[in-house]
Amino acid sequence: ALDGTKAKDICVVIDACYSGSAESFFGLFSANSTKNYTLVTSSHSGKPSYLFNTFQLGDGSYFKASFFTWYFLKCFGDPAADVDGIPGTSFVEAYNCVRMLNPKLPTGESLDNGQNPQIMISRGTVPPPINVPYTPTDLGVTVTPRTELDSTAYLHITQHGNIDTLKTSDDSVVYISPNRYYTFDMGSYSGAYSFDLKYNYSFSLDYVDTTKGKVGAVARDSAGSEWKYAPPSIKFGQIRRKSAQTNMSAAEDTLEILGITKRIDFAVAIVVDQNKHGGSSNLNPICCGKVGVTLFPNPVVGNFIVEFPVDQAGMVTAEIFSMDGRLVDLQKSEFSAGMGRMTFDMSGRANGVYLIRLRGDQINYTGKMLKE
Repeated sequence: ALDGTKAKDICVVIDACYSGSAESFFGLFSANSTKNYTLVTSSHSGKPSYLFNTFQLGDGSYFKASFFTWYFLKCFGDPAADVDGIPGTSFVEAYNCVRMLNPKLPTGESLDNGQNPQIMISRGTVPPPINVPYTPTDLGVTVTPRTELDSTAYLHITQHGNIDTLKTSDDSVVYISPNRYYTFDMGSYSGAYSFDLKYNYSFSLDYVDTTKGKVGAVARDSAGSEWKYAPPSIKFGQIRRKSAQTNMSAAEDTLEILGITKRIDFAVAIVVDQNKHGGSSNLNPICCGKVGVTLFPNPVVGNFIVEFPVDQAGMVTAEIFSMDGRLVDLQKSEFSAGMGRMTFDMSGRANGVYLIRLRGDQINYTGKMLKE
């Protein structure tokens, strides 16, 4: 029924227990559809969704609302949720806003732990041809062809949700981000064209211990095959017929996959021992992730403090960004080995979600705080 509508872009929001199971249905037809689909669900396929008391009525009873929908709709009225520079808040921006807020459920659990909301984004160039460079909305991906395209050229990119675990036996891979798992497909034209892909990512929605490795990538050539580490300047091995490579930039939070000629799954990951694969990386060591870094009070009204471990004496830069990407505060300080502390005055800032980023020779950390 949805495919029969005249709309080219369709977003479906489902707030119900175990609603993440709807992705399997959407996946059956979205890859071959002439529509762009976004599916937002209030919960994972294995999680319930909750109601909560919002305000008291005149008879003493309470008006109950769906917890996820309540916060999802509030994000449409939050200027901090609009981060792409285009007026108005998109469904993807509202979803990211709820995930960043991560409010407490009536059970006392966080929304992420108790419901684990999901998103699936399906974008295709149907019908052809591809307008290049191809930048599908909401995915943070730019695709540039290396070869000349004809009128039949076709691409499809899907950001997957409802991910339980992304497993691998590769001992170089510590963690694979379930929020940054994508499929790049060119259908029956596999091998006919060659593309470079650039992806802008952020770990702000992950609660990741980055003390165990560096930012990297994993890839595979089919849904049933195993994830393999794809280090910088190294071929994908069996995944690529030609010389596909990956390049990472910690400063810009970008991943590049070069020379793609067929279907590929890729995901951002935390990896270790890159040099044993013969590759090299321009990344500084990441020593201090979510573990060991303390942000308080959070939510904040006035002063906000960040504490973090310092393994070796050196300079640490702390930056605070609004959700539209504006730098609103910056501090640089020298610290001796031990614990570092920085204090920020948020009393004059607008209410909403802010990102704090710590950078130094021995630290690379991004966290979030809520100003009330």
